[in-house]
Amino acid sequence: MLVAQELYLTPSAISHQIRGLKKYFKKSLFERLTRRFELTLDGKQLLTGLSRTFDLIESSCADLSLPTETESLAVHSTPSFAAKWLGPHL
Repeated sequence: MLVAQELYLTPSAISHQIRGLKKYFKKSLFERLTRRFELTLDGKQLLTGLSRTFDLIESSCADLSLPTETESLAVHSTPSFAAKWLGPHL
């Protein structure tokens, strides 16, 4: 499955985000191959750090005990984050 389809974004939106990351970090995190991207060493290093961060978020959420009374919690995020990570972890 294409990343764009998986994240419910257009391919041009993905390319735009990749360009934004390159501009922000002033280095390439992805290498463009035929019809696909692959992480560079810098990209792999960032992925490792971010994975630990998301694991910590997941662990912190799991540590919360459920309230005895029904309460509401409003969570706002980007649609792709909600669809690919947040939803499956609730």
